[in-house]
Amino acid sequence: MDHAAREARESFMIQQVLKSNDQAMILVCGRGHEFQDNVLDGVKLVRIPVPNLSEASSDSP
Repeated sequence: MDHAAREARESFMIQQVLKSNDQAMILVCGRGHEFQDNVLDGVKLVRIPVPNLSEASSDSP
């Protein structure tokens, strides 16, 4: 996916999330996404890193 297509996709996802009047929203995406340049002023973006699925599955008993 080229850079312009990725930016358009990220902008679309953020627009959809912001349509809600909820105070907090959760959007789960892969590591390749960077939304900082897609959020509006006054919107706080919090990135919560999660372990790689292959790392998490290898820790399971």
